[in-house]
Amino acid sequence: MRRLQQMVLIGVLVLVSGCMFQPPPPFELKPVMPDLAIAPSQKRLLKIAVVVQDPMPYTMFYQGEGSYSRDSTAEARNRGLLLERDLSRISSETFSQVFSQVVVLRDLPQPGQYDAVVNLNIGQVLLKEKVVLTGETCNLTASWSMSVLDNKNQEI
Repeated sequence: MRRLQQMVLIGVLVLVSGCMFQPPPPFELKPVMPDLAIAPSQKRLLKIAVVVQDPMPYTMFYQGEGSYSRDSTAEARNRGLLLERDLSRISSETFSQVFSQVVVLRDLPQPGQYDAVVNLNIGQVLLKEKVVLTGETCNLTASWSMSVLDNKNQEI
C-alpha cells in the first residue's frame, strides 16, 4: 500500500510540474521587416490603423515526410506561438515606412477615426518538413487576406 501511495505521489508531482513548465514555441519563426527604401519626404500624410485580431483564427497543419500530417493548431497555441504578436510588430514597422501615423489595433475602429484601415488575417499555416535527421528547416506557407477600408469602414 505504501508503495502505491509513493507511486501516486510521484505521478501527481510529475503532472503538476509539467503544468508549470512552459516549453518553448514548437516552431521558431524569424520575421524580417522589409526595407521599402522610401524617403521620409515621400511618406503619405495619412493616419492608418492596422487591425490584427488577437486571438487570430488561424490553423496550423504539419506535414511530415510521406503522407503523415496532423493539425498542430492547439499544440502551437499552448506552447506559446504568438503569430499575432509578430504580425503586429512587422506590420507596424513596415507600414510606418510609408505612412506618417500607424496604429495597430485588435478590433475595427469606429468610422472616421482613421484615414484608412488595413485589416490583416492569417488563415491556414502549413509547415512542411523536408528531412528530420539532418535538422533542415521546414517550408512554411500561409494563406492570408488583407482588406483596406476607407474612413467610413467601407471596403475599398
